[in-house]
Amino acid sequence: MEKVYTNLTTGGPISVYVEDGKITRIRPLQVPEEDYPKAWTVEDRNGKKYSPPKAMRIAQNVMAEKNRLYSKDRILYPMKRVDWDPDGDRHPETRGVSKYVRISWDEAA
Repeated sequence: MEKVYTNLTTGGPISVYVEDGKITRIRPLQVPEEDYPKAWTVEDRNGKKYSPPKAMRIAQNVMAEKNRLYSKDRILYPMKRVDWDPDGDRHPETRGVSKYVRISWDEAA
């Protein structure tokens, strides 16, 4: 059974569709016409009226969240560069070259 969750992200209001614990799609929040909030209207000198479009706008990156969440390249646990010590030698010269090791969530905090 598919469930729909609503989220008001910083990228805009969205509906997240979930089936068997996995996101199946993300789309802009759909508001029925009768429930849509009353918009402002301005009128110019010639009598033409202007109102905002009846549509929810979201940032483009929000639509890619499902792909990012289920990416095979996603980092699933905290990691630390092998030659980096937050309290001592940081070795900036090896940045981008050194390997990473998995650390505990307590160590990452």
